[in-house]
Formats: sequence, C-alpha cells, structure tokens
Amino acid sequence: MERELAEMLVEKMVGMSGITGLDKNPWLNTLDFFESDHSQFAYSVNHSKQRVKTTGREDQLSIRRVLDNLNVEQAQNPSPFEMLSDFVFSAIRNGAYNTDSVVNSLQSNEYISEMMKNSDHPYSLLGKMTSWTRRTPRSDLYRIEGPILAIPFVKNNIDELAVFDWMSSNKKYFREEHGRMIPSSKEEFVRSTK
Repeated sequence: MERELAEMLVEKMVGMSGITGLDKNPWLNTLDFFESDHSQFAYSVNHSKQRVKTTGREDQLSIRRVLDNLNVEQAQNPSPFEMLSDFVFSAIRNGAYNTDSVVNSLQSNEYISEMMKNSDHPYSLLGKMTSWTRRTPRSDLYRIEGPILAIPFVKNNIDELAVFDWMSSNKKYFREEHGRMIPSSKEEFVRSTK
C-alpha cells in the first residue's frame, strides 16, 4: 500500500477512536507491506495492539482488517451457516467480539457498502477498540469492545453519522463479576458510570 494512503487511513482510524498518545509507526509499517490481489473484501493483517492508560480508564486499539473498497460489491450477505457459526462462536466465547461477525455486519449494511464503493480510494480499515473503565477504584470494572471503521474522505455529516451508528450497534459490553467478565448491556454500563 502506498505510504500516503496508509498514513491517511491510520490517521482516520485513530481519529475515529478518540484515543490520543498512540504511536502510528507500527501500523504504518504493517500497511507498507500490504498488497491486495483484489480477490476478496476483507484481508487479515498483523494486528499489533497499542494501549494507553488514563485515570480510571485504559484503551487499546488494533487494526484487524484491510477492506478492499473495489470488492465491496463482491461481498455477500452472510449465509445461514455463517450466521449460525457466528452465533455458536459468540456463545462459546461468552459473547466475545468476533471480527468475522463484524465484517459480516458491515457487508450487510447497504448504506456503508455503497459509501465504500463510491470512495475515491481503494482501501478502508477495520480496527478494534477495547476500553476498560471504572468510575471509582471500588466500583465495577467494565470492558467495552467495538469496531472502528475508517473510510477515507467520508463525504458529509450524514455519512459520518451512519459510520458512528454502525460502530455503536456492534459494540459489546462486559462487567466484571467474581473475577470474570460477563456480558452486560449499554444501559447497565451507562447507569453504573453516572
């Protein structure tokens, strides 16, 4: 991938995450070696993680997939088998985040797929953000996992809102209970952090 495009995508991903203080060079180095044969929509990449700690919160961000905007039309809605395997994986992993499930969700979103197809650039990035937070040292620990989608040059506020809505709808919430993280809800998380 051309360095200029890699820099734009990483900058967009970091901006969408809202995390500051990250070293972009490991991700840029990974993308420097990325090449696509344009045979699929989502390409796995070495997803090096970076963590940043602030008071009462810790955030982690990684790149999970390079998305080929030129192949977004080839993307198919998930088959019943893929939907079943996503469900089984989620149940086995106690509701854990699954990048393949997130890619399936993205592929089935017609508005965002159209936005990607009409992009002036060949690639977008799909990242994963994980946050650990607690209101006070004695309050419950919460973990939030969700996708970060970086589409270069999203054209307007409506498109930007569509991306944020999609990212929000694919977040997973967990609460620590007896030393284990158990599935929770956004509503419970919001109540506990007030």
